[in-house]
Order: sequence, then C-alpha cells, then structure tokens
Amino acid sequence: MLRDALKLYLVTNRNKQISDIEFLDIIEKSIIGGVTSVQLREKNLEDDEFLKIAYQCKEITSTYSIPLFINDNLAIAKKALADGVHLGQSDILLNNAREFLGNDFIIGISVNNLSQLNNNQNIFADYISLGPIFYTNTKLDIEKPIGIEEISLLTKNKIKPTILIGGIKLDNIHQLMNSNVDGFAISSAIFNDQNPKIQASKFKFKINELQKGA
Repeated sequence: MLRDALKLYLVTNRNKQISDIEFLDIIEKSIIGGVTSVQLREKNLEDDEFLKIAYQCKEITSTYSIPLFINDNLAIAKKALADGVHLGQSDILLNNAREFLGNDFIIGISVNNLSQLNNNQNIFADYISLGPIFYTNTKLDIEKPIGIEEISLLTKNKIKPTILIGGIKLDNIHQLMNSNVDGFAISSAIFNDQNPKIQASKFKFKINELQKGA
C-alpha cells in the first residue's frame, strides 16, 4: 500500500564525495534500519551513469520489496524499471508524465503552497510532497520554507497520500506531531550520518511514536 511505503522516505544525497559502492551501501543500510522507500536524486550525472546507478538501486530496493522513485528523469525511471518518479513544479506537466509512463508508475509532485496544491494537474499524481518544512541546504534552488503553521491548512482536506520534506531531523520532527500526513522524507539527516542504519531506525521509532499520538 502506497501510504505505508511513504512512511520513511529516503532522498539520496551526494553532497559528499563517495564511491558508488559506498553510495549503494548507505542506501541498503538505511533500508535495513527502517526506510520504506527510496528516491534516487542525481542532478550531476550523465544519463548513462544515472541509468547504471538506477539499475543498482532498483536491485537493492527490489530485494527488500520497497519502491524506488527517480527524481525528475522519466526516461531513466522507465528504463530502470523503477516504481515511480518524483517531479517538481518546473518539470514536465503531470498529464504528459502520466501519458509517457502509463498508469502503473507512481507519480509524486512537490508542493509548496495552496495554489500549487489546488492545481488541476495534481489529479494525475499519486502522492503529494509538501515542503520544505524547515530550512535545508540539501537543495540549492529551495523555495521559502512552509513552516509548521501552514501544514494544517495544506492538509486540511487531504485526499492523496502526503509526505513532508525539508530540513526534518531527529531534533525537530517532534514539532510535526499533529501533522495530518502519511510520512516524512529525510535526506542528509540519514544519508550523511556516520551510521545510516541506526539513524534510520531512530527515525522509524520517532515516526511510529508520532503516528501513534496523532
């Protein structure tokens, strides 16, 4: 079920210089620790390199029966047999993405405000990613953080599965206790940690506590 798969959503982050072997090892350890889905985000790779790492990621995620999402690149997602794609507001229109990928692919869309949330194109999306919630330096082209106060407004009439993203860490995730969402996307707080397996397990515990108390 998609809502369950979105519970602890890892967005890969290559802000530090690591080999492909180390990169894939972080992903696998994170999954063992509790990550329930992975988004492969590669902004600086040529398509042949991107496809190679996508194939390798798909092999790992399939082993653990969790979905793999590709950030932005529909062609790579299709060739690598990924489970879905995640798109931003400036990417391809969702109806065109759906036409290209077909109905079996999961499509996620990033949303930062009410106007974007109410866009008719969202009918073609399977899940919504709200953010950034807090300031983050994972992305250079970051929009203004939504802030905690706006989350309830944006999720008030939630229909589609929804996750929060952006600057979420172990020491601030408790602030999101009353959020009407299905999961949390974490990037550097897991990916750049010395022990991603343990860090993922800590997030899993925190999220379980949040969702029990919601």
